[in-house]
Amino acid sequence: MADRRHILRICGLLTLVSSWLLTSCAPRKELPDASGVIECRHVQVSALASGPILEIPVTTGTAVTQGQFVAQLDATGDNLRRDESRAVVNAAQAQLDLVLAGSRVEDIEQARARVREAKATAEAVVADAKRIQSVFEKGSGTQKQMDDAKALADRTEAALAGSEQDLAKLLRGSRQEEIRIAQAKVDVAKARLAQADKAVADCTVTSPLDGTVTKKYHSAGDTVGVGEPLFKISHVADVWLTVYLPEERGAILATGATVRVVAGERAIECRGTVSFIGTQTEYSPVSTQGNERKAKPVRRVRIALPNPDGAINPGTAADCYLDVTDGTE
Repeated sequence: MADRRHILRICGLLTLVSSWLLTSCAPRKELPDASGVIECRHVQVSALASGPILEIPVTTGTAVTQGQFVAQLDATGDNLRRDESRAVVNAAQAQLDLVLAGSRVEDIEQARARVREAKATAEAVVADAKRIQSVFEKGSGTQKQMDDAKALADRTEAALAGSEQDLAKLLRGSRQEEIRIAQAKVDVAKARLAQADKAVADCTVTSPLDGTVTKKYHSAGDTVGVGEPLFKISHVADVWLTVYLPEERGAILATGATVRVVAGERAIECRGTVSFIGTQTEYSPVSTQGNERKAKPVRRVRIALPNPDGAINPGTAADCYLDVTDGTE
């Protein structure tokens, strides 16, 4: 019985020694120098026009390029208003051309004919008035005949002067004030046409950057208003990690240094380049450090990460390891 207890004590001791050896010899998990969340450039694409969505050929995860067509809103009403504005421009331009062209040749010729007729009439009346005056001076005419002849001569002279003024006006063409008014009407019409063109163009939505559709808010058939979001497009080819390092580490780290980053549950490992180091000491956000670092001064550091295949998703938690201190490796 005593031998059995002795054997059990020896087995227990061996178990404790084995556990201690396994624990002391097992590789310790490497702790990161800092942690953060992967970020990238996001652009929210909003509707510049209101109305039903006719077409959306992209979905979440679709890669797009700058200028690529991503949505079409109904532009029926805007097209009709543009056609109307274009007709107004054409009418205003025609009126301006007419003013600039001046009088028609036919109108000028008719005015010249009226001048010639008025001049001939005036000459005939003057001749008659001279004959009547001669007869009156010989005592054969009356005062009334003289007065009537003089009045007729005055009327024909006034008619001739009016005809000559009309001809001169036609020859001078339009006044500068008339030309400026016609030009202003053309300018106003063109401005309204430009607004109509923009309204039509706003119904066609294109991507403002190269990236990936990371959120889609609407589908074809939905009706949207001006300013309502349609997509979120992210430039995932270039992402970055913002971390907060203790002040003594951040102060000696240099821009351009290469560091190791491990991102996500799949532990995607890559090399990043320090692109920004804060010059002022601050306190790290609560969400980025453990309780032991919340009250300690830190420096904000941004690490640029290449992500050409989009394997690292924005919003993924990542750890930073400062095992490379310059960009030569």
